[in-house]
Amino acid sequence: MVIKRGTHRDLSGAGLRTFGRIAEGWGLNEAEQTAILSLNLNDRSVVSAADHVPPLSEDTLLRLSYIFRIYRAINTLLPAEGRAAQWMRSPGKVPMFEGRSAIETLTTGHLDVLRMLAEYLEAQCQ
Repeated sequence: MVIKRGTHRDLSGAGLRTFGRIAEGWGLNEAEQTAILSLNLNDRSVVSAADHVPPLSEDTLLRLSYIFRIYRAINTLLPAEGRAAQWMRSPGKVPMFEGRSAIETLTTGHLDVLRMLAEYLEAQCQ
């Protein structure tokens, strides 16, 4: 992912506001949010203060893009209200996660987990 200089600040606020809405829908607490975005616990205010954030790193922006892909795919597959959030919390739904829920796995903070879940769900949409 290549991001033009000067766009980080614009993407940072908008990305975190969108992530905040997704996190609320999935019932993520602050610790889960910061783990998924791989932010330090001292950065918790970054998640809750999206209008006043410094530009996010490319790693964090990439994580946000995977979350958005996951959100779009899961809501395409399970469009009934609440079903996507329930699926994200249900254990054993994705074979590669060895019985853990998607949220439990995403909170490990590994970028590859975000990518794999996005690709898995997008393949299910085909």
